[in-house]
Amino acid sequence: MGAGDGGNKTPIPRMEARGIFFDGQVEAEVLLARAGASWAHKDESGGTGKADQSSGGGHFGGGGGGMGGGHGGGHRSGGRGGENDRGAPGGGADSGPQSPPIHAINQPGVQLRLRLTNHREAPIVVEVVDFNSDLGDFVVLPEKITVRPGEAVEADPMVSRLGVGAAEIPLTVKLRIEGKSDQQVLTLKVVKEAAPAAPPPVEGASAQAATNPPPPQTSPSPQ
Repeated sequence: MGAGDGGNKTPIPRMEARGIFFDGQVEAEVLLARAGASWAHKDESGGTGKADQSSGGGHFGGGGGGMGGGHGGGHRSGGRGGENDRGAPGGGADSGPQSPPIHAINQPGVQLRLRLTNHREAPIVVEVVDFNSDLGDFVVLPEKITVRPGEAVEADPMVSRLGVGAAEIPLTVKLRIEGKSDQQVLTLKVVKEAAPAAPPPVEGASAQAATNPPPPQTSPSPQ
């Protein structure tokens, strides 16, 4: 942490969203949290859990980072508040709910992660056509994600250096499989993490006092 960071740390809550696409065939889970955070629902399918880059057809422009740089998926633009590179206008007066306030954070970026689960009985190849919110308009990599039946696969993490001062963040997700598209607006919501368990009592003076109480006091004898 640099000298200028001081105590000006913005707390980053854990936020999650989930959606079912293509009439129950594909489940999409989104997690916004610090690097290294675990998914709320573990993948018990036995799959690799990571998208195979060989199936993705390459990175866009070398796969640059998200807002402010970083690893994983590329970044198209400043999110729904601006214009993306398809020429579609961003959040105008008639384009939906007001955008929550955003601000840069002078600390390590948070990860925006996407995991896809295949509920069909055959493999599928999923393209993430749109992944856009006030955190940015991201290019999800690999471009094509192959998911075997009953397995869950995670795309490359995306990094954002923007903090959002809201308990909910709308996220537009558009998936394509076999030439058909399904678009939904998922809502990232703050999830309260369980408080750590209290440590076991330490054996010491308190335990000794419980097992060895002080001797009873006696009144002085009359003179």
